[in-house]
Amino acid sequence: MLEIFTIAMIVQTSALLFMGISFWIIYIFEKKKSVLFIAIAHSVLTLQAFFKIIYFSNVGLKQFSFISIILTIFFVFFILKGTVTIKKSINYIIFFLWGGLITLTVLLVSILSKRPDIDLVLTFIFSGIIYIFTGFVTRISATISKKIKTPIATLYLIWGILAILFAFFYKMPILAGISYFTIFVIQIAISLFVLIHQLRAHQIEIENNQKKYETIFNAASDTIFLLKENKIIECNKAAERLFKRSREEIIGMSPGMLSPPYQAGGASSFAMEIDFINNAYAGKTQIFEWQHQDLNGHIIDTEISVSKVEIGNTIVLLAIVRDITRIKKAQDFIEISSKVFSKSIEALIITDKDGTIEQINKAFTAITGYTEDDVIGQKASILKSSRHDIIFYKEMWESITLSGEWEGEVWNRRKNGEIFPAWLNINAIYDINQQVKKFAGLFHDITDLKRSKHLIEYKNRYDELTDLPNRETFIKYLKAATSDMKKYNKKIAVLAVDIKNFKSINENYGHKKGDLLLIDFIKRVQEVKGFATTISRLGGDEFLILLEEVKNTDYVEKFTKNLIEILKYPFSIEDSEIFIQINIGISIPEDYLTAPEILIKQADTALHKSKDDNSEDFTLFTKSMNQKVIKRYTLESSLRRALMNKELEVYYQPQLELSTMKVKGCEALIRWQTDEGFIPPADFIPIAEENNLILEITEFLLEIVCRDLEEIRGLGYPDFFTSINLSARHFDNEKNIKNIIKIIENSKIDFEHIEFEITESSFIENSNRTIAIINKLRDKGSNFSLDDFGTGYSSLSYLQNYPIDKLKIDKSFIDFLPNDKRAVAMFKAIIDMAYGLGLKVIAEGTEKDAQIDFIKNLGCDLIQGYWFSPPVKKQVLISVIEANKHD
Repeated sequence: MLEIFTIAMIVQTSALLFMGISFWIIYIFEKKKSVLFIAIAHSVLTLQAFFKIIYFSNVGLKQFSFISIILTIFFVFFILKGTVTIKKSINYIIFFLWGGLITLTVLLVSILSKRPDIDLVLTFIFSGIIYIFTGFVTRISATISKKIKTPIATLYLIWGILAILFAFFYKMPILAGISYFTIFVIQIAISLFVLIHQLRAHQIEIENNQKKYETIFNAASDTIFLLKENKIIECNKAAERLFKRSREEIIGMSPGMLSPPYQAGGASSFAMEIDFINNAYAGKTQIFEWQHQDLNGHIIDTEISVSKVEIGNTIVLLAIVRDITRIKKAQDFIEISSKVFSKSIEALIITDKDGTIEQINKAFTAITGYTEDDVIGQKASILKSSRHDIIFYKEMWESITLSGEWEGEVWNRRKNGEIFPAWLNINAIYDINQQVKKFAGLFHDITDLKRSKHLIEYKNRYDELTDLPNRETFIKYLKAATSDMKKYNKKIAVLAVDIKNFKSINENYGHKKGDLLLIDFIKRVQEVKGFATTISRLGGDEFLILLEEVKNTDYVEKFTKNLIEILKYPFSIEDSEIFIQINIGISIPEDYLTAPEILIKQADTALHKSKDDNSEDFTLFTKSMNQKVIKRYTLESSLRRALMNKELEVYYQPQLELSTMKVKGCEALIRWQTDEGFIPPADFIPIAEENNLILEITEFLLEIVCRDLEEIRGLGYPDFFTSINLSARHFDNEKNIKNIIKIIENSKIDFEHIEFEITESSFIENSNRTIAIINKLRDKGSNFSLDDFGTGYSSLSYLQNYPIDKLKIDKSFIDFLPNDKRAVAMFKAIIDMAYGLGLKVIAEGTEKDAQIDFIKNLGCDLIQGYWFSPPVKKQVLISVIEANKHD
């Protein structure tokens, strides 16, 4: 029986030794203190079993009992040390109970030690009780701490039960050996099962932890690098997103390879990288800002934390990279916003959600007079004036509530009580829950703006020189007057007035005296008493007068005669006495149905009749003239329709350089072909001038010219130019020229390839403004020609002041060449004068060979006329140019 027992103890010792070694292996890989204590405990238990073998061989019973008790105490101590992790007070209780149990067991052994084999029985009982108690403690500990799996606790319980069973059955001769052997075989099997289960559970736990850590690793929003030396050995998904590279591409690279060559401060990225890595390996945690670069070359501002960590037995660097591009931009934005807030010329005010002022800027103080001490903590209503009612503010806050913003004009009150207009913009600022947190108000004083706007509106409605209503404003007044005709059964009259000799006055006395004359002229018209009048200046020396409450024709004639009489007296302008003569055309509508535009045209028709008659100072529009007015009005309507439908066409007349006999450019001319036939420019251009349609016609022509000129220059004529006529209407308002400039700038044509032709009337009506506008276009590269030279009044006197490049001699001079001596003398004088002023000369309307020879001998630069080519369409022009090229 002892031999069998010894064999069984050897087997048990081997099992305990196997378990102890297994726990030591687990500890080596996990480095957990709890596993260390369990490994030591099983080593002690193995030593105890070894002493059992020695006892049955040659050691006394008492010595073994003592040794066994001491080793069991150590076993339980290390088991408790490794498994019980509850509060110290509970630890003390468990150790107290365990110590009491050991004392009672030792006492029982001492009392019964005189009985044969009682030591062996009590030893196994003692071991069984300790195993069972340890099993319970381990299970409780496993439930609380989750550090030890419950199968180990079960193992201790089974071992304890088996030890006690053996103590009772070992005396039975037949069953003792078998029972004991069987018990220890079961004990070994359970030990193996528990170990295998523990190792498998440990492996699963490791795999789960690995998956969990991988999930956390890749779910992190910040980029994570593991570096060995200066190479990346691992990275997470965030790194792939940040650098727009795959994990495989990133691994093996150095951080410097993911960075621009130089950092923001100018230092080398690779040099700085080495310093940071060396410091991290030295144990210094590095936190710094860094600029990275993604695959597309975009710079990324980051904040990096680098620290040394140990994974297994390997020292690596853990780098956490946070993209702070948005933060940097936000910081820049905050910095800029702060500067804007402080330096803005517009007043800024921040309030809480209840309208209490929290912050203002310097402009707020400058505009309102209120300082921070005055308004911080006050309601924004401190600025409220009495100009707005409750409904105004109610609608304002309804808009802010619905859309989060409001913009509009508001009248505020300064600290000194002065009320001023402001343009206010209010925006709600929301928190993360989309609840209103604050309000931001931005406003500026628009007092000057309103004044300027009023001035601009005034200038658009009134004549700049005389402060009289312009044509558009006069038409509004006329519409109101015709409406009153029906309502109050009144009559009205429209008078068109023209100063006969005004151009010669400008020529002889100068534009300044001419302007002063116009002002005095208006004063005299307004002195005609007893008449309700509205006077309008159309431009130059043309005026319209509206008479209201007209009783009959005699009433109108009386006003007209009074007006003519008062204007017969000379005007004293500075040191000059100037006499004027006027022509007047009168239109008296029979009823209110006549349109204002028709009334003006009727008066204008009567005016032209008065001019044609010469002997008449005024002419009353009659029915016999009506047909002409209707025709004119119909032609105007058709012209508007043709312009809208783009029915007008552009023709080109070449300009030939006499020295080379090559085509250098052309003049663009507008033509109008209708179903009824061709309408001469002389018929529709004056109508276009009167109604400002000439502006639209010129813009239409210019757009086509730019496209055609681009095509011609693309055929191999880079210096080819086209001249375009500008009306005097273009110089009435700078906006008209801005449209011309915009069309050229939006094309592929340079200004130097567009030449503008103007007449002397452009200078006569507003010389200073015309010269300023011409210089603006010349600065951009365009040249100017003075068209119809020699037909006006001021040609010779003011020619030296005109910013022009060419003179275009009118056809009326060319027609009499070369046979008329006076025409020859005039032409020679013009040529000499032009060359003396550094101007080129174009002879317009050349038709005969004799004219060409004469003009060429005098040194004229260019000719234009039917001798070479009439106005033609673009394709014909190209053919003419190509044919001329090979001559």
